[in-house]
Amino acid sequence: MARLHPSSLPSVKTHGGMYRELQIIEQLQQQLSDHYTVFHHLDWALIDAGREHHGELDVVVMNGNGDLVICEIKAGDVLERDGQYFKLYTSGEKNVSRQCQIQQRVLQSRLKEAGINQAHVAMFLVLPDYRCLMGAGLALPRSLIVDSRECHALAQRVREVLPETSLSAQGERVTAFLKNLFQIRLDLSARAKQLANTVHQLAGGLSTWIPRIRHNSGIIQVQGTAGSGKTQLAFQLLEQSTAKEHALYVCYNRALADRMIASLPPRVQAQTFHEGCVSLWRQRKGEPDFADPAFFQESERHYLEHEFQPRYDLLIVDESQDFEPEWILALAKQLKENGRMYVLGDEDQRVYSREPFDIPEAICIDSPDNYRTPRMVCAMINALGLGTRVIEALSPLEGSLPSIRLYSESGNNLFSATRAAVNEFEKAGYPLSDIVVLTFRGHHHSALCSLDQLGSWNVKSYTGSFDKDGNPIWRDGELLIDSISRYKGQSSPAVVLTELDFTELDEQTRRRLFVGMTRACMAVSMVMTAEAEQVLMKQLGA
Repeated sequence: MARLHPSSLPSVKTHGGMYRELQIIEQLQQQLSDHYTVFHHLDWALIDAGREHHGELDVVVMNGNGDLVICEIKAGDVLERDGQYFKLYTSGEKNVSRQCQIQQRVLQSRLKEAGINQAHVAMFLVLPDYRCLMGAGLALPRSLIVDSRECHALAQRVREVLPETSLSAQGERVTAFLKNLFQIRLDLSARAKQLANTVHQLAGGLSTWIPRIRHNSGIIQVQGTAGSGKTQLAFQLLEQSTAKEHALYVCYNRALADRMIASLPPRVQAQTFHEGCVSLWRQRKGEPDFADPAFFQESERHYLEHEFQPRYDLLIVDESQDFEPEWILALAKQLKENGRMYVLGDEDQRVYSREPFDIPEAICIDSPDNYRTPRMVCAMINALGLGTRVIEALSPLEGSLPSIRLYSESGNNLFSATRAAVNEFEKAGYPLSDIVVLTFRGHHHSALCSLDQLGSWNVKSYTGSFDKDGNPIWRDGELLIDSISRYKGQSSPAVVLTELDFTELDEQTRRRLFVGMTRACMAVSMVMTAEAEQVLMKQLGA
Protein backbone atom coordinates (compact mmCIF):
# COMPACT_ATOMS: atom_id res chain seq x y z
CA MET A 1 0.00 0.00 0.00
CA ALA A 2 1.32 3.45 -0.94
CA ARG A 3 2.10 6.04 1.70
CA LEU A 4 -0.30 8.98 1.90
CA HIS A 5 0.44 12.64 2.65
CA PRO A 6 -1.39 14.03 4.53
CA SER A 7 -2.03 10.66 6.12
CA SER A 8 -5.41 11.61 7.64
CA LEU A 9 -7.49 11.52 4.49
CA PRO A 10 -11.09 12.17 5.60
CA SER A 11 -13.86 9.77 4.67
CA VAL A 12 -16.09 12.60 3.52
CA LYS A 13 -17.53 11.45 0.20
CA THR A 14 -19.84 14.18 -1.00
CA HIS A 15 -21.43 14.10 -4.43
CA GLY A 16 -19.56 15.15 -7.55
CA GLY A 17 -15.91 16.07 -7.79
CA MET A 18 -14.89 15.60 -4.15
CA TYR A 19 -16.34 12.08 -4.11
CA ARG A 20 -14.36 11.17 -7.21
CA GLU A 21 -11.11 12.71 -5.96
CA LEU A 22 -11.21 10.79 -2.69
CA GLN A 23 -12.18 7.61 -4.52
CA ILE A 24 -9.18 7.89 -6.86
CA ILE A 25 -6.79 8.77 -4.02
CA GLU A 26 -7.91 5.67 -2.12
CA GLN A 27 -7.60 3.58 -5.30
CA LEU A 28 -4.00 4.70 -5.85
CA GLN A 29 -3.14 4.14 -2.20
CA GLN A 30 -4.51 0.59 -2.31
CA GLN A 31 -3.07 -0.45 -5.69
CA LEU A 32 0.44 1.03 -5.45
CA SER A 33 3.16 -0.46 -3.24
CA ASP A 34 4.87 1.25 -0.32
CA HIS A 35 7.64 2.34 -2.70
CA TYR A 36 5.24 5.08 -3.81
CA THR A 37 3.92 8.14 -1.99
CA VAL A 38 0.59 9.76 -2.88
CA PHE A 39 0.42 13.48 -2.08
CA HIS A 40 -2.98 15.13 -2.33
CA HIS A 41 -4.49 18.62 -2.39
CA LEU A 42 -1.28 20.65 -2.72
CA ASP A 43 -1.64 24.42 -2.96
CA TRP A 44 0.87 26.22 -5.18
CA ALA A 45 1.68 29.84 -5.95
CA LEU A 46 3.80 31.32 -8.74
CA ILE A 47 4.76 34.89 -9.59
CA ASP A 48 5.02 35.34 -13.37
CA ALA A 49 5.58 38.73 -15.04
CA GLY A 50 4.70 40.48 -11.81
CA ARG A 51 1.40 38.61 -11.39
CA GLU A 52 0.70 36.03 -8.71
CA HIS A 53 -1.00 32.81 -9.78
CA HIS A 54 -2.54 30.25 -7.43
CA GLY A 55 -3.81 26.72 -7.90
CA GLU A 56 -4.15 23.25 -6.42
CA LEU A 57 -2.66 19.94 -7.48
CA ASP A 58 -5.27 17.24 -6.89
CA VAL A 59 -2.85 14.30 -6.69
CA VAL A 60 0.93 13.93 -7.11
CA VAL A 61 2.45 10.42 -7.04
CA MET A 62 6.17 10.02 -6.28
CA ASN A 63 8.35 6.94 -6.64
CA GLY A 64 11.41 6.22 -4.51
CA ASN A 65 13.68 8.11 -6.89
CA GLY A 66 11.68 11.33 -6.51
CA ASP A 67 10.12 11.27 -9.99
CA LEU A 68 6.57 12.60 -10.06
CA VAL A 69 3.25 12.17 -11.85
CA ILE A 70 0.59 14.86 -11.49
CA CYS A 71 -2.97 13.51 -11.71
CA GLU A 72 -5.42 16.31 -12.47
CA ILE A 73 -8.91 14.92 -11.81
CA LYS A 74 -11.96 16.37 -13.55
CA ALA A 75 -15.17 14.61 -12.55
CA GLY A 76 -18.38 14.87 -14.55
CA ASP A 77 -18.72 16.02 -18.14
CA VAL A 78 -16.09 17.97 -20.02
CA LEU A 79 -16.31 19.77 -23.34
CA GLU A 80 -14.04 18.96 -26.31
CA ARG A 81 -13.38 21.88 -28.66
CA ASP A 82 -10.60 22.74 -31.10
CA GLY A 83 -8.24 20.14 -29.71
CA GLN A 84 -8.76 21.34 -26.13
CA TYR A 85 -10.69 20.15 -23.08
CA PHE A 86 -12.90 22.56 -21.13
CA LYS A 87 -14.68 22.12 -17.80
CA LEU A 88 -17.90 24.07 -17.24
CA TYR A 89 -18.41 25.77 -13.87
CA THR A 90 -21.08 28.18 -12.68
CA SER A 91 -18.50 30.97 -12.96
CA GLY A 92 -17.66 30.04 -16.57
CA GLU A 93 -15.54 27.51 -18.44
CA LYS A 94 -11.94 26.56 -17.66
CA ASN A 95 -9.40 25.36 -20.21
CA VAL A 96 -8.34 22.07 -18.62
CA SER A 97 -5.63 21.35 -21.19
CA ARG A 98 -3.92 24.65 -20.45
CA GLN A 99 -4.36 24.13 -16.71
CA CYS A 100 -2.52 20.79 -16.91
CA GLN A 101 0.36 22.32 -18.86
CA ILE A 102 0.68 25.20 -16.39
CA GLN A 103 0.69 22.85 -13.39
CA GLN A 104 3.43 20.72 -14.91
CA ARG A 105 5.57 23.79 -15.66
CA VAL A 106 4.99 25.21 -12.18
CA LEU A 107 6.11 22.03 -10.44
CA GLN A 108 9.18 21.68 -12.68
CA SER A 109 10.08 25.33 -12.05
CA ARG A 110 9.73 25.05 -8.28
CA LEU A 111 11.85 21.90 -8.18
CA LYS A 112 14.63 23.64 -10.10
CA GLU A 113 14.44 26.62 -7.75
CA ALA A 114 15.04 24.14 -4.91
CA GLY A 115 18.11 22.75 -6.71
CA ILE A 116 16.39 19.47 -7.64
CA ASN A 117 17.23 19.20 -11.33
CA GLN A 118 17.04 15.47 -12.07
CA ALA A 119 13.47 14.73 -10.95
CA HIS A 120 11.17 13.92 -13.87
CA VAL A 121 7.62 15.38 -13.81
CA ALA A 122 4.88 13.69 -15.87
CA MET A 123 1.18 14.52 -16.11
CA PHE A 124 -2.12 12.64 -16.45
CA LEU A 125 -5.52 14.23 -17.02
CA VAL A 126 -7.98 11.87 -15.30
CA LEU A 127 -11.59 11.95 -16.55
CA PRO A 128 -13.39 9.33 -14.38
CA ASP A 129 -16.87 10.09 -15.78
CA TYR A 130 -16.05 10.95 -19.41
CA ARG A 131 -15.17 8.92 -22.49
CA CYS A 132 -12.55 10.61 -24.62
CA LEU A 133 -13.69 11.14 -28.21
CA MET A 134 -10.83 13.06 -29.80
CA GLY A 135 -7.73 11.42 -31.15
CA ALA A 136 -4.75 13.18 -32.71
CA GLY A 137 -4.11 16.90 -32.74
CA LEU A 138 -4.81 17.48 -29.05
CA ALA A 139 -3.09 20.05 -26.87
CA LEU A 140 -2.54 17.07 -24.57
CA PRO A 141 -1.40 13.82 -26.20
CA ARG A 142 -3.99 11.04 -25.90
CA SER A 143 -1.44 8.98 -23.97
CA LEU A 144 -1.65 11.50 -21.11
CA ILE A 145 -5.43 11.21 -20.77
CA VAL A 146 -7.06 8.55 -18.57
CA ASP A 147 -10.78 8.43 -19.34
CA SER A 148 -13.67 6.49 -17.79
CA ARG A 149 -12.74 3.27 -19.63
CA GLU A 150 -9.18 3.36 -18.29
CA CYS A 151 -9.63 4.86 -14.83
CA HIS A 152 -9.64 1.46 -13.12
CA ALA A 153 -6.08 0.93 -14.42
CA LEU A 154 -4.72 4.32 -13.32
CA ALA A 155 -2.25 2.72 -10.90
CA GLN A 156 -0.83 0.60 -13.74
CA ARG A 157 -0.47 3.71 -15.92
CA VAL A 158 1.42 5.38 -13.07
CA ARG A 159 3.75 2.38 -12.72
CA GLU A 160 4.52 2.53 -16.45
CA VAL A 161 5.68 6.13 -16.10
CA LEU A 162 7.20 5.79 -12.62
CA PRO A 163 9.08 2.50 -12.18
CA GLU A 164 9.08 1.09 -8.66
CA THR A 165 12.35 2.08 -6.96
CA SER A 166 13.69 2.19 -3.43
CA LEU A 167 13.92 5.54 -1.70
CA SER A 168 16.99 7.46 -2.88
CA ALA A 169 18.64 10.64 -1.66
CA GLN A 170 16.79 12.56 -4.36
CA GLY A 171 13.52 10.95 -3.27
CA GLU A 172 14.11 12.18 0.28
CA ARG A 173 14.82 15.69 -1.03
CA VAL A 174 11.65 15.75 -3.14
CA THR A 175 9.59 14.49 -0.19
CA ALA A 176 10.97 17.23 2.05
CA PHE A 177 10.42 19.77 -0.73
CA LEU A 178 6.75 18.87 -1.12
CA LYS A 179 6.11 18.77 2.62
CA ASN A 180 7.82 22.07 3.37
CA LEU A 181 7.30 24.18 0.26
CA PHE A 182 3.68 23.32 -0.25
CA GLN A 183 3.07 23.08 3.51
CA ILE A 184 0.98 19.99 3.07
CA ARG A 185 -2.09 19.73 5.24
CA LEU A 186 -5.76 19.22 4.66
CA ASP A 187 -7.78 22.39 4.23
CA LEU A 188 -9.99 21.29 7.08
CA SER A 189 -12.04 24.47 6.94
CA ALA A 190 -13.07 23.61 3.39
CA ARG A 191 -13.62 19.98 4.41
CA ALA A 192 -15.84 21.17 7.26
CA LYS A 193 -18.00 23.13 4.82
CA GLN A 194 -18.24 20.16 2.47
CA LEU A 195 -19.14 17.90 5.38
CA ALA A 196 -21.77 20.36 6.61
CA ASN A 197 -23.38 20.38 3.16
CA THR A 198 -23.41 16.59 3.05
CA VAL A 199 -24.87 16.29 6.56
CA HIS A 200 -27.52 18.85 5.63
CA GLN A 201 -28.59 16.67 2.71
CA LEU A 202 -28.53 13.43 4.70
CA ALA A 203 -30.42 14.88 7.67
CA GLY A 204 -33.22 16.22 5.49
CA GLY A 205 -35.57 13.35 6.32
CA LEU A 206 -37.36 15.03 9.22
CA SER A 207 -37.77 18.29 7.30
CA THR A 208 -39.10 16.40 4.27
CA TRP A 209 -41.90 14.29 5.69
CA ILE A 210 -42.86 15.76 9.07
CA PRO A 211 -44.36 18.94 7.53
CA ARG A 212 -46.68 16.66 5.53
CA ILE A 213 -48.26 15.18 8.67
CA ARG A 214 -51.72 16.49 9.51
CA HIS A 215 -53.55 15.79 12.78
CA ASN A 216 -56.66 17.15 14.44
CA SER A 217 -54.74 18.54 17.42
CA GLY A 218 -52.18 20.25 15.17
CA ILE A 219 -49.43 19.35 17.69
CA ILE A 220 -46.44 17.20 16.77
CA GLN A 221 -43.81 16.26 19.36
CA VAL A 222 -40.42 15.18 17.99
CA GLN A 223 -37.91 13.38 20.18
CA GLY A 224 -34.79 13.43 18.03
CA THR A 225 -31.24 12.67 19.12
CA ALA A 226 -28.45 15.19 18.60
CA GLY A 227 -27.69 15.68 14.91
CA SER A 228 -30.98 14.18 13.73
CA GLY A 229 -32.06 17.34 11.90
CA LYS A 230 -34.40 19.02 14.42
CA THR A 231 -33.07 22.53 13.85
CA GLN A 232 -33.09 21.88 10.10
CA LEU A 233 -36.75 20.93 10.43
CA ALA A 234 -37.44 24.18 12.30
CA PHE A 235 -35.73 26.21 9.55
CA GLN A 236 -37.76 24.41 6.89
CA LEU A 237 -41.08 25.00 8.63
CA LEU A 238 -40.39 28.66 9.35
CA GLU A 239 -39.02 29.44 5.89
CA GLN A 240 -42.04 27.83 4.26
CA SER A 241 -44.53 29.73 6.40
CA THR A 242 -46.36 32.23 4.20
CA ALA A 243 -46.26 35.99 4.58
CA LYS A 244 -49.85 35.85 5.87
CA GLU A 245 -48.96 33.46 8.69
CA HIS A 246 -47.83 34.64 12.11
CA ALA A 247 -44.95 32.35 13.15
CA LEU A 248 -42.98 32.11 16.41
CA TYR A 249 -39.84 30.11 17.22
CA VAL A 250 -39.01 29.66 20.92
CA CYS A 251 -35.95 27.91 22.39
CA TYR A 252 -34.04 27.90 25.68
CA ASN A 253 -30.50 29.04 24.83
CA ARG A 254 -29.88 32.61 23.68
CA ALA A 255 -27.09 31.65 21.27
CA LEU A 256 -29.42 29.31 19.38
CA ALA A 257 -32.11 32.01 19.20
CA ASP A 258 -29.56 34.50 17.83
CA ARG A 259 -28.51 32.00 15.18
CA MET A 260 -32.11 31.52 14.09
CA ILE A 261 -32.72 35.28 13.97
CA ALA A 262 -29.70 35.75 11.71
CA SER A 263 -30.88 33.06 9.29
CA LEU A 264 -34.65 33.47 9.15
CA PRO A 265 -36.80 35.96 7.22
CA PRO A 266 -37.45 39.17 9.22
CA ARG A 267 -41.17 38.40 9.40
CA VAL A 268 -40.45 35.34 11.59
CA GLN A 269 -40.15 36.00 15.31
CA ALA A 270 -37.46 33.99 17.14
CA GLN A 271 -36.62 34.25 20.83
CA THR A 272 -35.86 32.35 24.00
CA PHE A 273 -38.70 31.66 26.39
CA HIS A 274 -37.26 34.14 28.88
CA GLU A 275 -36.91 36.82 26.20
CA GLY A 276 -40.65 36.46 25.72
CA CYS A 277 -41.08 36.91 29.46
CA VAL A 278 -38.94 40.07 29.41
CA SER A 279 -40.83 41.47 26.42
CA LEU A 280 -44.19 41.01 28.14
CA TRP A 281 -42.78 42.57 31.34
CA ARG A 282 -41.73 45.66 29.40
CA GLN A 283 -45.17 45.95 27.84
CA ARG A 284 -47.02 45.60 31.14
CA LYS A 285 -44.67 46.74 33.91
CA GLY A 286 -41.95 48.89 32.35
CA GLU A 287 -38.18 48.56 32.19
CA PRO A 288 -36.83 45.43 33.94
CA ASP A 289 -34.07 45.43 36.53
CA PHE A 290 -31.59 42.85 35.26
CA ALA A 291 -29.39 43.39 38.31
CA ASP A 292 -32.13 41.86 40.47
CA PRO A 293 -31.30 38.13 40.81
CA ALA A 294 -35.01 37.35 41.25
CA PHE A 295 -36.12 39.21 38.13
CA PHE A 296 -36.23 36.29 35.69
CA GLN A 297 -38.23 34.16 38.11
CA GLU A 298 -40.70 37.03 38.63
CA SER A 299 -40.99 37.69 34.89
CA GLU A 300 -41.58 33.99 34.31
CA ARG A 301 -44.44 33.93 36.83
CA HIS A 302 -45.90 37.08 35.26
CA TYR A 303 -45.81 35.44 31.81
CA LEU A 304 -47.52 32.25 33.01
CA GLU A 305 -50.32 34.24 34.69
CA HIS A 306 -51.02 36.39 31.64
CA GLU A 307 -54.18 35.76 29.59
CA PHE A 308 -52.87 35.48 26.03
CA GLN A 309 -55.07 35.69 22.95
CA PRO A 310 -54.52 33.10 20.18
CA ARG A 311 -52.35 34.77 17.53
CA TYR A 312 -49.89 32.28 16.01
CA ASP A 313 -50.48 30.11 12.95
CA LEU A 314 -47.17 28.30 13.46
CA LEU A 315 -45.40 27.77 16.77
CA ILE A 316 -42.11 25.89 17.15
CA VAL A 317 -40.63 25.03 20.53
CA ASP A 318 -37.01 23.87 20.34
CA GLU A 319 -34.93 22.37 23.20
CA SER A 320 -38.20 21.32 24.81
CA GLN A 321 -36.37 19.08 27.29
CA ASP A 322 -35.23 22.28 29.04
CA PHE A 323 -38.78 23.65 29.34
CA GLU A 324 -41.15 23.28 32.24
CA PRO A 325 -44.54 21.76 31.24
CA GLU A 326 -46.36 24.97 32.22
CA TRP A 327 -44.17 26.95 29.81
CA ILE A 328 -45.36 24.73 26.96
CA LEU A 329 -48.98 25.19 28.03
CA ALA A 330 -48.59 28.98 28.18
CA LEU A 331 -47.21 28.97 24.64
CA ALA A 332 -49.87 26.56 23.36
CA LYS A 333 -52.60 28.99 24.48
CA GLN A 334 -51.26 31.45 21.89
CA LEU A 335 -51.90 29.04 18.99
CA LYS A 336 -54.84 29.77 16.70
CA GLU A 337 -57.61 27.22 16.33
CA ASN A 338 -56.21 25.70 13.14
CA GLY A 339 -52.59 26.47 13.96
CA ARG A 340 -49.68 24.03 13.97
CA MET A 341 -47.32 23.46 16.91
CA TYR A 342 -44.06 21.49 16.74
CA VAL A 343 -42.29 20.60 19.98
CA LEU A 344 -38.69 19.50 19.36
CA GLY A 345 -36.47 17.99 22.03
CA ASP A 346 -34.10 15.25 23.17
CA GLU A 347 -34.27 13.80 26.67
CA ASP A 348 -30.60 12.80 26.46
CA GLN A 349 -29.74 16.51 26.34
CA ARG A 350 -31.76 17.44 29.44
CA VAL A 351 -28.96 19.02 31.47
CA TYR A 352 -31.22 20.96 33.83
CA SER A 353 -33.38 19.56 36.61
CA ARG A 354 -36.60 19.15 34.67
CA GLU A 355 -39.17 16.39 34.73
CA PRO A 356 -40.03 14.77 31.39
CA PHE A 357 -43.57 15.43 30.19
CA ASP A 358 -46.04 14.34 27.54
CA ILE A 359 -48.31 16.64 25.58
CA PRO A 360 -51.94 15.48 25.44
CA GLU A 361 -53.23 14.71 21.92
CA ALA A 362 -49.83 15.27 20.31
CA ILE A 363 -48.43 12.95 17.66
CA CYS A 364 -45.07 11.66 18.96
CA ILE A 365 -42.19 10.95 16.59
CA ASP A 366 -38.86 9.44 17.62
CA SER A 367 -35.57 9.60 15.69
CA PRO A 368 -32.33 7.97 16.95
CA ASP A 369 -30.38 8.92 13.79
CA ASN A 370 -27.29 11.13 14.24
CA TYR A 371 -25.99 12.55 10.94
CA ARG A 372 -23.60 15.11 12.45
CA THR A 373 -21.23 13.42 14.90
CA PRO A 374 -18.33 11.32 13.50
CA ARG A 375 -19.12 7.62 13.63
CA MET A 376 -16.18 6.77 15.92
CA VAL A 377 -17.31 9.41 18.42
CA CYS A 378 -20.83 7.96 18.29
CA ALA A 379 -19.35 4.52 18.93
CA MET A 380 -17.72 5.82 22.12
CA ILE A 381 -20.97 7.51 23.19
CA ASN A 382 -22.80 4.21 22.78
CA ALA A 383 -20.04 2.20 24.49
CA LEU A 384 -20.17 4.53 27.49
CA GLY A 385 -23.96 4.30 27.61
CA LEU A 386 -24.32 8.07 27.67
CA GLY A 387 -27.76 8.04 26.05
CA THR A 388 -30.98 6.36 27.08
CA ARG A 389 -30.91 4.54 23.73
CA VAL A 390 -28.35 3.52 21.15
CA ILE A 391 -27.85 6.31 18.64
CA GLU A 392 -27.50 5.40 14.98
CA ALA A 393 -24.20 6.79 13.65
CA LEU A 394 -24.99 7.98 10.11
CA SER A 395 -22.40 10.70 9.58
CA PRO A 396 -20.43 10.39 6.31
CA LEU A 397 -17.27 10.96 8.39
CA GLU A 398 -15.81 8.03 10.31
CA GLY A 399 -13.41 10.26 12.25
CA SER A 400 -11.43 8.93 15.18
CA LEU A 401 -11.91 8.30 18.89
CA PRO A 402 -11.56 11.39 21.09
CA SER A 403 -8.02 12.13 22.23
CA ILE A 404 -7.53 12.42 26.00
CA ARG A 405 -5.25 14.71 28.00
CA LEU A 406 -5.00 14.64 31.78
CA TYR A 407 -4.82 17.55 34.15
CA SER A 408 -4.56 17.76 37.91
CA GLU A 409 -6.25 20.32 40.12
CA SER A 410 -3.27 20.24 42.46
CA GLY A 411 -0.80 20.34 39.58
CA ASN A 412 -2.36 23.50 38.14
CA ASN A 413 -1.90 22.29 34.54
CA LEU A 414 -5.49 22.76 33.34
CA PHE A 415 -4.57 25.74 31.17
CA SER A 416 -1.55 24.07 29.56
CA ALA A 417 -3.48 20.85 28.85
CA THR A 418 -6.33 22.80 27.26
CA ARG A 419 -3.86 24.88 25.23
CA ALA A 420 -2.21 21.67 24.02
CA ALA A 421 -5.57 20.32 22.83
CA VAL A 422 -6.27 23.51 20.86
CA ASN A 423 -2.71 23.48 19.47
CA GLU A 424 -3.19 19.91 18.29
CA PHE A 425 -6.26 20.91 16.30
CA GLU A 426 -4.46 23.93 14.84
CA LYS A 427 -1.54 21.78 13.72
CA ALA A 428 -4.01 19.38 12.09
CA GLY A 429 -5.28 22.27 9.98
CA TYR A 430 -8.34 23.56 11.84
CA PRO A 431 -8.59 27.37 11.92
CA LEU A 432 -9.47 28.89 15.31
CA SER A 433 -12.91 29.77 13.97
CA ASP A 434 -13.60 26.02 13.64
CA ILE A 435 -12.48 25.20 17.20
CA VAL A 436 -14.56 25.66 20.34
CA VAL A 437 -13.54 24.97 23.95
CA LEU A 438 -16.42 23.78 26.13
CA THR A 439 -16.12 23.46 29.88
CA PHE A 440 -17.87 20.67 31.76
CA ARG A 441 -18.41 23.04 34.65
CA GLY A 442 -21.04 25.76 34.72
CA HIS A 443 -20.03 29.21 33.55
CA HIS A 444 -19.69 30.66 37.05
CA HIS A 445 -17.63 27.72 38.35
CA SER A 446 -15.19 27.45 35.45
CA ALA A 447 -11.57 28.54 35.71
CA LEU A 448 -11.51 29.10 31.93
CA CYS A 449 -14.64 31.16 31.26
CA SER A 450 -13.27 34.15 33.16
CA LEU A 451 -10.01 34.30 31.18
CA ASP A 452 -9.19 37.17 28.84
CA GLN A 453 -6.42 35.13 27.24
CA LEU A 454 -5.43 31.47 26.92
CA GLY A 455 -1.86 31.17 25.73
CA SER A 456 -1.45 33.52 22.77
CA TRP A 457 -5.18 33.60 21.96
CA ASN A 458 -7.61 36.25 23.09
CA VAL A 459 -10.68 34.55 24.52
CA LYS A 460 -14.23 35.12 23.34
CA SER A 461 -16.54 34.30 26.23
CA TYR A 462 -19.65 35.44 28.05
CA THR A 463 -18.78 37.81 30.90
CA GLY A 464 -21.78 36.85 33.02
CA SER A 465 -23.31 40.34 32.70
CA PHE A 466 -26.06 41.89 30.58
CA ASP A 467 -26.42 45.29 28.97
CA LYS A 468 -29.41 47.55 29.63
CA ASP A 469 -31.42 45.77 26.91
CA GLY A 470 -30.82 42.36 28.45
CA ASN A 471 -28.24 41.24 25.90
CA PRO A 472 -25.35 39.14 27.23
CA ILE A 473 -22.00 40.95 27.23
CA TRP A 474 -19.12 39.04 25.60
CA ARG A 475 -15.37 39.37 25.70
CA ASP A 476 -13.98 40.00 22.23
CA GLY A 477 -11.52 37.32 21.08
CA GLU A 478 -10.76 34.67 18.46
CA LEU A 479 -11.00 31.49 20.59
CA LEU A 480 -14.50 30.70 21.81
CA ILE A 481 -14.77 29.29 25.33
CA ASP A 482 -18.22 28.45 26.66
CA SER A 483 -19.97 25.95 28.89
CA ILE A 484 -21.45 22.75 27.52
CA SER A 485 -24.91 23.81 28.69
CA ARG A 486 -24.79 27.22 27.02
CA TYR A 487 -23.46 25.80 23.75
CA LYS A 488 -26.25 23.24 23.46
CA GLY A 489 -28.08 23.53 20.13
CA GLN A 490 -24.91 24.52 18.27
CA SER A 491 -22.02 22.61 16.69
CA SER A 492 -18.42 23.06 15.58
CA PRO A 493 -15.96 21.03 13.47
CA ALA A 494 -13.47 20.61 16.36
CA VAL A 495 -14.50 20.52 20.02
CA VAL A 496 -12.28 20.56 23.11
CA LEU A 497 -14.14 19.34 26.20
CA THR A 498 -12.26 20.50 29.26
CA GLU A 499 -12.53 20.60 33.08
CA LEU A 500 -13.93 17.06 32.96
CA ASP A 501 -13.78 16.21 36.65
CA PHE A 502 -16.15 13.56 38.02
CA THR A 503 -15.98 10.39 40.10
CA GLU A 504 -19.05 8.58 38.76
CA LEU A 505 -21.19 8.44 35.64
CA ASP A 506 -24.40 9.65 37.18
CA GLU A 507 -27.32 10.89 35.10
CA GLN A 508 -26.18 14.51 34.90
CA THR A 509 -22.61 13.54 34.02
CA ARG A 510 -23.82 11.25 31.24
CA ARG A 511 -26.02 13.95 29.77
CA ARG A 512 -23.34 16.64 29.86
CA LEU A 513 -20.86 14.31 28.18
CA PHE A 514 -23.49 13.38 25.61
CA VAL A 515 -24.21 17.02 24.80
CA GLY A 516 -20.53 17.94 24.67
CA MET A 517 -19.42 15.08 22.43
CA THR A 518 -22.32 15.51 20.00
CA ARG A 519 -21.38 19.17 19.39
CA ALA A 520 -18.50 17.98 17.19
CA CYS A 521 -18.80 17.55 13.43
CA MET A 522 -15.25 16.28 12.85
CA ALA A 523 -13.15 15.75 15.99
CA VAL A 524 -13.25 15.74 19.80
CA SER A 525 -10.45 16.23 22.33
CA MET A 526 -11.03 15.70 26.06
CA VAL A 527 -9.12 17.27 28.96
CA MET A 528 -9.92 15.43 32.20
CA THR A 529 -8.68 14.42 35.61
CA ALA A 530 -7.19 10.99 36.21
CA GLU A 531 -10.25 10.12 38.31
CA ALA A 532 -12.59 10.95 35.42
CA GLU A 533 -10.48 8.88 33.04
CA GLN A 534 -10.67 5.90 35.41
CA VAL A 535 -14.47 6.20 35.49
CA LEU A 536 -14.64 6.13 31.69
CA MET A 537 -12.17 3.26 31.38
CA LYS A 538 -14.13 1.24 33.92
CA GLN A 539 -17.33 1.86 31.99
CA LEU A 540 -15.61 0.69 28.80
CA GLY A 541 -14.37 -2.43 30.58
CA ALA A 542 -10.73 -1.48 30.12
